[in-house]
Formats: sequence, structure tokens, C-alpha cells
Amino acid sequence: PGLPGRAVVPGDSWVDTIDVVGGAGEGQRSDFSILRYTVQGDSTVDGRTYLSIALEGTTEISTEMDMGGMTISQSSDLEMEGHILWDLPAGRVFETRRSGRGSGTVSVPNIPFPLPIQVETSQLARFRGN
Repeated sequence: PGLPGRAVVPGDSWVDTIDVVGGAGEGQRSDFSILRYTVQGDSTVDGRTYLSIALEGTTEISTEMDMGGMTISQSSDLEMEGHILWDLPAGRVFETRRSGRGSGTVSVPNIPFPLPIQVETSQLARFRGN
């Protein structure tokens, strides 16, 4: 996420929406998130100081994939939480950690009704560069 275009202090918060659509191979995926970011303060990792920003909100995920000539679709609604460590001098994210829980359905052509599913996800991304 971007910062809100002004100086921020602990306690400041803002909401952002993220809409990502893409496909690879024989599948298509769509993610739509509404996330609230709240500045927590400074955090130190390996001797470097980063701005710590908490995140929470919702993500809707829809996927379609072709498996053996059958189109299988899945939709899920997740409650998300996590944090971002922002490198202010570099002007970029150093680390993003997110986890989510929710439920949804999977639809398979030979089954006349959607199958309920429970979803848990955990993501960690860290910038490795200069």
C-alpha cells in the first residue's frame, strides 16, 4: 500500500481498496480487498528501523481453473490481519505479513450444488535488495 500522502504518526489510519485480476496457465483469479491501515510506530529488524503499520479488513477471492476439461470455480470471503514494515528512507515496503480466515464454496460441474469450504491463509513477503 501507499502511505496517505502526508506525514503520519502512531494512531493515524486510512482505508485502501485493492483489486487484482489475473490469470496464468489455465486459470483466472480475482482478489478484492478493503483494508484499514493503522500506524503503530517504529520497529527494528536487523538493526534497521521501519515504520510498523497494522492492517485489517476483508478480502474476496474468486478463482476459476480448468482441470482435465472441467471448469472448477471457488469463491471465498476472508477476514484479514497483519502488518507492514515500511522503509521510509527507501520509500518502499520492507516486509508484509498477512493472515486470513474465512469460508466459501467450490463448484464442480458434476456436483449439483456448491461445496462449502473453510479457508486459512498466511503470507510473508520480504524485500531482498539494496
